[in-house]
Amino acid sequence: IAPKVFSQLNNTQPEREKTDYHAQFNQRELEILKLLGQGKSNREIAAALNLTEGTIKNHLTNIFCELDVRDRTQAALWAHQHL
Repeated sequence: IAPKVFSQLNNTQPEREKTDYHAQFNQRELEILKLLGQGKSNREIAAALNLTEGTIKNHLTNIFCELDVRDRTQAALWAHQHL
């Protein structure tokens, strides 16, 4: 997702409700979600966290299930709105 899209979303979203998602996600998943919400690719996330792309994909599969979303775009939007 392009940073421009996030910028536009940020300007139209009401004040975000802050919730503790630590019970829903482990620390690594939260780190991945935050980077995903910034529009980072799997490769960029892997490099930032010193992990393989395969590991990132595995975490994203778990995150998608937990959020009940179908793809990274939906997860990225969720992360951008909630984290």
